[in-house]
Amino acid sequence: MRLAQISAVAAAFSALLAGPAVAQQAASEPEYSGLLAGPASRLADKGITFDLTVYDFLFTNPSFGLDPGNAGNSAYWVTSADVDLDKLMGWKGGKFHLKETFFNLVYNNDDIAGQFGDNSLGYQTTYIQRGSELSQLTLEQSMFNGKVNVEFGRTHPFFYFTPMTCETYNTCYQDVLYFNAGYISPLFSVWGGRAKIDLSPTSYFQVGTFSLDQGWHFHSGWDWGRPLPDGMLSLAEYGFDTAYGPGGKYTGKYVLTGYYNSGEHASNNTTVSGRSRGLFPDEQAKMESDTSGIVFNSTQIVWREDGGSSTYSSPRTLAVYTGAGYSFDTTVPVLADIYMGFNLHAPLLSRPNDKVGMKFRYEAMNDSYNEFMAQANKTAGGSGAPFEDKFIVELNAHTDLFKGMVLESVAQYIVNPNSYYNPYTAERPDEGFYLGATLKVPLGKFAGIAPQ
Repeated sequence: MRLAQISAVAAAFSALLAGPAVAQQAASEPEYSGLLAGPASRLADKGITFDLTVYDFLFTNPSFGLDPGNAGNSAYWVTSADVDLDKLMGWKGGKFHLKETFFNLVYNNDDIAGQFGDNSLGYQTTYIQRGSELSQLTLEQSMFNGKVNVEFGRTHPFFYFTPMTCETYNTCYQDVLYFNAGYISPLFSVWGGRAKIDLSPTSYFQVGTFSLDQGWHFHSGWDWGRPLPDGMLSLAEYGFDTAYGPGGKYTGKYVLTGYYNSGEHASNNTTVSGRSRGLFPDEQAKMESDTSGIVFNSTQIVWREDGGSSTYSSPRTLAVYTGAGYSFDTTVPVLADIYMGFNLHAPLLSRPNDKVGMKFRYEAMNDSYNEFMAQANKTAGGSGAPFEDKFIVELNAHTDLFKGMVLESVAQYIVNPNSYYNPYTAERPDEGFYLGATLKVPLGKFAGIAPQ
């Protein structure tokens, strides 16, 4: 067991031996309930908090893809410990974060990407090679009354940049970031950090830089004595919130992010000898360097049943969201990834935490990558027909079960899927349906180690 985990377990065990305590906190403090509420609340008073959340992803392609009719599953146990260094030792504005993710209930996780073929539809599985991964180990420092914030260590740009807007874990991702910018799964950490400044109460600017490691899935995150990274991913982001209407109840968030990747990447359809990768698969791909692009995300409440009068604590509202990514480089796979959707919050007033929604997505690959996939298909004995831009229609629901458990279900239909994950096949991917579900279980709250 690693040193940081040993320390966390020892601290919790010491608190258990300290005797009973009242778990109920003051009105302004978080409340703990459950088997471990007593020791957890005492540790929280000293600035040490814990959490454990399980995310189980179920995914299937009943009628779409290169090999329809398959299913898979992955469960991620995200464990975390956070330390308020001000409470613990008088270090004003300092915090420490540790997050480790454990994997189990894994079924058909590695093969289903090739069975799907397409790079955009449904849940994009995490390439799991071990039982756990270090997801975060960072030191955070706030200064100037919290207006400036710096965090660095083992981390991931997902924690800070391009915030999710579509509210479904299963299908809310931006392909320009994951296929062009160099994002890896947010469950896997890299060296990096960011600095953020609040320009006003409603706007901010931040920059960050993160290491690139093409062999990330073969490492645990704790093995730090490896060679220098393959390059750096640098990001800059400006964001602001709006508040218009009676009482400022129609709020929204708008974020513009630019990125630059200094590492190398394989050319879409050119080998080292200048020939087609699709027609000559045994030749090594030509390597290109540097790529950049932009991403714009937004979400805006456009309607409230109560007109913003605060008649209900959780009123029925309609929110519209967008996401748009564009690459400035034609040597990377994705040219543009654009989606727009809406969420109806509290469709039943008796269930204020539920949401239902619809999303429309359009994605264009660069011409050179479409050419590569078509020629690879021809090399494998297929028709070699060109791949067109794709369209995806999605219905989704966010259902509050009980005590913080959430079920998110997704149904998608794709037009013009591609064979990104299995290009050298004579088969052509079928248009059709994807079905998926994510179950979120807040075990930390159930056990009493996290506040209610």
